[in-house]
Amino acid sequence: MQYPVGMQKLITVFIIALCVSSLAEERKMSFHLLSEPHSLDPAHIRGSTGSYLLSNLFRGLYSFHSKKGLHPTGARYCTFIKPTLIECDINPNHKWSNGNPITTEDYIRTFTYLVNPKSKTVQWELLRGVKNAEAVVNGEKDVKSLGVKKISLMKFQIELEKPDPEFLYNFISPALSPRRKNQNYDPLAFKELKTSGPYVIKSWKLGSKITLTPNLNFPGMNSLNPEVDIYFVEDDTTAMNLYDKKVLNFLRRVEVSAIPAMQGKPDFIQIPMSRMDYLGFGPELKDLPKFRQALALSLNYSELAKIYHALGRPGCPSLPKKYYGTPICYDFNLQKAKVIFAQLPKEVRNRRWKLYYGKQGGESIKKGMEWIQSQWKRHLGISIELQPSETGMYIAQLTKNPPDLFRKGVGMDRPTCKAGLEIYTEKHRENYIQYKNRTFDSIVNNMPSSGPSAVTQCRKALQILMDDYALIPMGEIHFSLRVRPHVLGWDLNEMNQLDLSELRVVPRASKNP
Repeated sequence: MQYPVGMQKLITVFIIALCVSSLAEERKMSFHLLSEPHSLDPAHIRGSTGSYLLSNLFRGLYSFHSKKGLHPTGARYCTFIKPTLIECDINPNHKWSNGNPITTEDYIRTFTYLVNPKSKTVQWELLRGVKNAEAVVNGEKDVKSLGVKKISLMKFQIELEKPDPEFLYNFISPALSPRRKNQNYDPLAFKELKTSGPYVIKSWKLGSKITLTPNLNFPGMNSLNPEVDIYFVEDDTTAMNLYDKKVLNFLRRVEVSAIPAMQGKPDFIQIPMSRMDYLGFGPELKDLPKFRQALALSLNYSELAKIYHALGRPGCPSLPKKYYGTPICYDFNLQKAKVIFAQLPKEVRNRRWKLYYGKQGGESIKKGMEWIQSQWKRHLGISIELQPSETGMYIAQLTKNPPDLFRKGVGMDRPTCKAGLEIYTEKHRENYIQYKNRTFDSIVNNMPSSGPSAVTQCRKALQILMDDYALIPMGEIHFSLRVRPHVLGWDLNEMNQLDLSELRVVPRASKNP
């Protein structure tokens, strides 16, 4: 069919526009969050759903890269000039997204905001080791007494209560990134937001997606860095479908049931994480160590590993083996478990127990809990009622009144053994199992951050925890992802922090990265 010359031109322009649009989309990275952020303030966001976005909008003194390790970003250096005194020299090339300099005042504003009782943020615990921080949070001292001192426009000092060689790792959290005076963190005011990270928000379609564009004032960022689309998708199945339809090109979580079909494919990746996921025992089981032992010995951990297609074995610590050396694990021993269980009081054996877990873990966590329910019923005759719970309500319950049995996923904020074990020390806010052991606390609190001694002390602490049957560890955790091969330069470290500062997206038709 022959179209008029004018119509042919219109068709040509339309085809070119479609090609340009398609190429523009292909040059973007796209992934999803499980929910839409209600705030852009890193002081009030926890978990990967917030950090995948905020860690790329806000950067502080240091970052942690899976290959480079801990390296300065907003700092030229931070160094211990005494065991309890840190001096930080600010990197003059690290600027706000509007080009204005980041100064000492911006960091001190962050520190004082976090410890101010009016802020009501748990992120202040990143500064727990700073002199007077806890007293300020508790309203016992004025915020001006916080152990932070301005030396110059680009230099400040932090005084600690006691030596803490791991303190610099705290700076990798976006919660300790610099804070502008009178910054509005309301999502509706995103156009006013000035960032300190590699990206800024270009657009926000409420209920749909956020688009990020490169912050050209961030060191190393330029026009070659792609834009990023972040969609809001509540469930893993929908996210997988969007990946298959090429709406997403970075799938941050693959369902367990899909792993066998993905293995061996070029876009399937499994990354080991530093975590301490566990099955916990509540106050009702505190005085029933033999019951806890029977529960631990009656699970066929190898079978659970097959269900999860896990690279680490359940029943062993989730911590990476590099932290503690030779594995310390519970083994499936049904004969011994039955002997121990038979000696328990009848009311314990016949009681119906409840096992709680968070819904946010998705279908894979649900499947694992159903398997555990079945194992305890089949092997010991115990009736278990599963209780899935929304994240907010679940954490509130764990804090106020921990249930009899519960599963807890624990991401770590530092790549050290101490970061994984300190939550079981007596006074820690997240000690939901209410564990009390002075020897354990002493070992953990005085544990070095690295070296042979750190490995030895880590192993000792783990052995105490395991010998007491204080919990059932869920094994070393690997995150399963699907990422299109043309999405390059991203980094996901062992704390599940996504770094897009070196991101490149190469059109699939191109041969040159």
